[in-house]
Amino acid sequence: MVGESLQSACFELVRQFVHNSITQKLEFSYKYADQLVLPPFMGEMGVEIQFYIAAVEPWLRTGWKALTKRPELYPTGSAIFDRELFFELDTFAVRHKLRPIMCRLSADSIGQVSPMHSVEGSNHLLSVSCSDVALKTYIERCVIEKEFRAIVAKYILHADRPVTLWDRWLTSLHTPWDDFSSQVTSSALVPSFLPENFCNGFSRVGPHIGVQLRKYGDPSRNSNPAKVLPLVRRASQLLNVPVLVYGPDDGTFPIDGYPRTLSLVERGCTLLSTELSELSACKLMFAPDSGWADLMAWLTVPTIIEKVGNGTHQRLCVFKPVFLAINQIADFESEVLDLLTRGNRCVFSDRHSVMHPVYVPAGIKNREFL
Repeated sequence: MVGESLQSACFELVRQFVHNSITQKLEFSYKYADQLVLPPFMGEMGVEIQFYIAAVEPWLRTGWKALTKRPELYPTGSAIFDRELFFELDTFAVRHKLRPIMCRLSADSIGQVSPMHSVEGSNHLLSVSCSDVALKTYIERCVIEKEFRAIVAKYILHADRPVTLWDRWLTSLHTPWDDFSSQVTSSALVPSFLPENFCNGFSRVGPHIGVQLRKYGDPSRNSNPAKVLPLVRRASQLLNVPVLVYGPDDGTFPIDGYPRTLSLVERGCTLLSTELSELSACKLMFAPDSGWADLMAWLTVPTIIEKVGNGTHQRLCVFKPVFLAINQIADFESEVLDLLTRGNRCVFSDRHSVMHPVYVPAGIKNREFL
């Protein structure tokens, strides 16, 4: 804990020095000059569902807009997918080898370096030193943040827009030891609404079994088709409903012989909006260890989850998910019927089920974009 506190303090000192020493004239936005727009959310879908949507809901209710790649999850008119901005940010992320972690982008290629410290004498004097390697690491991260904030500022910043804590949090690179990361990892917040396509959507397929097989990033979190697909077929026979395959081409295993949501997307619609409509008729979902499982928890769609992850899913208890883990199933048919009949079954320990509200002040007018 001492090491993390010192690392946070040292990095903050370097950040302030770098941000103050690099002269940078920020362009004001004319695209959203008449709107109050929050910085773009560049994090993971699961954390957007578990934390971010509900955390920014007070802002949305007072007229602010969220910038996100998944506006279908928000009330109509409260979120924006700006194709030009996200293309520029995705290009920026590729150039600096950044990837989404939690709510933000992470510069894994730069690495994490801790300052050296020691306690000396009876007065417990603390001596802290920062190596050249650590200093170079901190400065490199700060320079990337400056570039990130310059890109964002030219889209959302204008003279009448107050500065909020979200401006700093969402345009800082992810660090596991700062105050924002600790709030995100210890909190789960449930939005007061459900996605409109889910509530009002019309399913073209009708009642069905849903399945998504993950094939992306960390191989240990990917799906095992040989294990999941036989259970999908048994569930389809048990409930006497067809199977519908969810997910994009990129990031999921292909499954032959079943219709896909991709084939249902109509002109003017997105894959996510189409899938939210179909989920309103989903009797049972087979979900991987990913943000897709978090979405099922929010929508309380009965779900058989492939794996219980490394703690990130534990916070889902506040959503009261209807979940059953594959490795907990002894009698498949009876337990599936029990899940669908009784519902509200959670595979996680209730010690994670306390919801920690997060209060974030709206900020004050300030000429400095932090």
